[in-house]
Amino acid sequence: MKQPLISIIVPVYNVEKYLQRCIDSIINQDYKNIEIIIVDDGSTDGSSDVIKLNAKNDSRIKVIHQENQGVSSARNAGLDVAAGDYIMFVDADDTIDTEACKECVDALEGNEDIVYFSTRRVNELGEGSVTEGGTDGTVEKLGSNKDVVGYYLRGDNLRAYACVLKRSRLGDLRFDTSMRIHEDAVFAFQFLTGAESAVVINKPMYSYISRPGSAMKSFRSSDIADVRRHCEVVKSFMSEHYPELIDQAYARLLPTIFNLLTVAKSVSDHAATIDARKDIRHALSKTPSDYKMLKSHKFKYLLSYLPLSVFNFVLYRARKARKVI
Repeated sequence: MKQPLISIIVPVYNVEKYLQRCIDSIINQDYKNIEIIIVDDGSTDGSSDVIKLNAKNDSRIKVIHQENQGVSSARNAGLDVAAGDYIMFVDADDTIDTEACKECVDALEGNEDIVYFSTRRVNELGEGSVTEGGTDGTVEKLGSNKDVVGYYLRGDNLRAYACVLKRSRLGDLRFDTSMRIHEDAVFAFQFLTGAESAVVINKPMYSYISRPGSAMKSFRSSDIADVRRHCEVVKSFMSEHYPELIDQAYARLLPTIFNLLTVAKSVSDHAATIDARKDIRHALSKTPSDYKMLKSHKFKYLLSYLPLSVFNFVLYRARKARKVI
């Protein structure tokens, strides 16, 4: 097949400390037929200077400057000008391995709609990696939409990064700029609902930074609606297209529903907390006992069965100990 052009979109906002490392990982790709679209979302630190210097030295870099509108708007701005056959998103504080684009292209034997690959979580020095996804280097082919949806249902990560997406399949799909959280998961799921084929490379080639305390996020009341939208998008599609898999969909949504519970509790929304606990118990009732995500997070899901006062106490103690449940 011809050498496809990959458009790599990098949304940037006040990440001067990490940005050069991110850009270096992209411009040093073994596969050279790429365009790099850097969207400066109104940065107020030195990020703009870093972008300007790199754009001067590499003609493949396109730069968009806009007022601060959030990561979804920045990604959409990149999508609007992308000319590539395939799209890749890289967050400005993350990196991709030098072989990532080449391995994705090499795996595209049948002009597939998506190539997924594994990720690793690292500290700010790029050390101490924890791998998420397969690591044995095998390549898995998914030959139908049901197979692609099945990849999601079996518990693999749903994200807008660590994958390449066929631009012609994208159409008018864009990130929902009204969402503050879970917008990438909604976008990724909406894309895969139209995908007829995919490739999974069981090799980590995307590194994202886990900063101390970064998981202890400040939530807003409006975030409850964002998490609910994520759940509804999945349940609505599955009910219409694959009703025989709806129980698996509920099981797959367990982490998301628990996140809803955490958000509701964080913003002291008593009614939403009670509803989320009911949703977790409903999902658990439909989840096979050997479902891998249940086995790895069983304790925190079972907390939903505790009396609310006890649950609140356990959550408080866990946070005080700087653990994230």
